[in-house]
Amino acid sequence: TSIDGKPKGFPSVSCSGLDFSRQEKARILGFQGDITEGRQIHGGETKVVVLGKQLADDFDKFVGSKIKINDADFRVVGLFSSTSVQGNNAVLMPIQDAREISNVPDDKINALIVDLQDPTADQKIAKIINFRYGDDLEAFSLSDLSSQFGDILGSLRLLVGAVAGIAAVVAGVGI
Repeated sequence: TSIDGKPKGFPSVSCSGLDFSRQEKARILGFQGDITEGRQIHGGETKVVVLGKQLADDFDKFVGSKIKINDADFRVVGLFSSTSVQGNNAVLMPIQDAREISNVPDDKINALIVDLQDPTADQKIAKIINFRYGDDLEAFSLSDLSSQFGDILGSLRLLVGAVAGIAAVVAGVGI
């Protein structure tokens, strides 16, 4: 993603296209932010964005300013603050605008977030979605992500232990 003609490095920018006519409050990948300046995007609007606070600060943007994202011009209508780095570097925009700047066809999306009334049913709902849609999509829960993250950390601990063991052997041989 490029902002005002410059590629954005770490942390990367997350552009989320949302159907604002169908939801009251925008959520980005499970991180909810609070509008701190300006307003939320309304259904039917185009070429407008709400920026995460850090992204706005990095590019000197404020409510009413213009911003170019992947060579398309937008007007900033709001700023939000999140408790996450990812959230504070996010751009929220109408879904049609997101499709246009990322070349996603009108009949496609690349992610759908389901907010559950009962979060403890996340794995059950993911299984139902996977059964219903088969190979067309993959549903997973936050519990699944947490488990995968735990597996990765376990592997890293094993790797660090192995490196430390080799270093100890090499140090012992050197003495």
